[in-house]
Amino acid sequence: MAQKFEKYLTYMKSLSGKKKLYFNNTLLLLERDRSYQMRAITYFLKANNCFPKGCDVEQLLEFYYQTSAIEVTCEELALMGATIANDGVNPMSNKQVFTREHNKCLLSVMQMCGAYNYSEEFFLKVGLPVKSSKSGQILLIIPGQLSCALYSPACDGQEISVRSNEFCRGLAMEYCAHPYDHETYIKFKASMDTSARLLGKGKKMTTVDRLSGRKTLVRSPTEEKKDLCTICCSLFTAAARGDITMIAKLTEMGYKLCTQDYMQRTILHVAASRGYLDLVRYVLLKCPSIVDWKDCMGCTASENANYFGHTEVYEVLDDWESVKKLTAEGRNHTIN
Repeated sequence: MAQKFEKYLTYMKSLSGKKKLYFNNTLLLLERDRSYQMRAITYFLKANNCFPKGCDVEQLLEFYYQTSAIEVTCEELALMGATIANDGVNPMSNKQVFTREHNKCLLSVMQMCGAYNYSEEFFLKVGLPVKSSKSGQILLIIPGQLSCALYSPACDGQEISVRSNEFCRGLAMEYCAHPYDHETYIKFKASMDTSARLLGKGKKMTTVDRLSGRKTLVRSPTEEKKDLCTICCSLFTAAARGDITMIAKLTEMGYKLCTQDYMQRTILHVAASRGYLDLVRYVLLKCPSIVDWKDCMGCTASENANYFGHTEVYEVLDDWESVKKLTAEGRNHTIN
């Protein structure tokens, strides 16, 4: 039993990216004393030959109690969820923790019964894979996009966090995240069909973002794969830490500094938002055209720096934009 739990703990560490996880012995004892329903279900399954021959039910329950007593922070839980959202690849270490097939099965189980007796209603309202707990935690997954780790201890009669549940509903409604939102599906399918026809003829097409109203160029799947960064992109992880050395190594490996994520942000946006002056200068020297690029909200990197109060970064970006405009005007004047 000890070896099995130690192996499981190592597995959880690879999910959370932490070298050490904590164990709550008080919670273990509490689970042993109050889990009559779990014990009854387990013996019911054994009576119906649902376990392999020779399976020790008491050892199985003990292992379940131990795994239920592992403590994690919201940040660690969010990273675990990000691994699930990213086809089983840990976005920080780029390690394949789950196979794609196992990850698909995990998401399916979360979809069907991740919120206990409330799972059906949650699917009707939100429509996304979720895992809740009696402690007031909810882990929400948007496959291929993100994960949300929410914690609010006040739970309703079905042992679901009230505020976390409200957030999930609001998120799904605001961004039309429910997979069976008919109106959104019709609009999305119509736009994709039109895009496919035009792109097949070699024409360019733009769509309008429903939140910002900003026009965006529709690109072919080949272009998308080449230019967009997925959730596991090491480039954005390094930019978030201000790690210039790692970014230099990644560019040598073939990563492009002008890559955008799903929010159309560049690493210059990330560096400007966090106030990494040295990184901002490095990116500008390597890829000067990136200074004018806007994210899905229509903001440039200099506007991000100004919003977050990074004065030095804003001044550098603003001066760079001014120099670029003067250079362009000089070129136009020469041509004329």
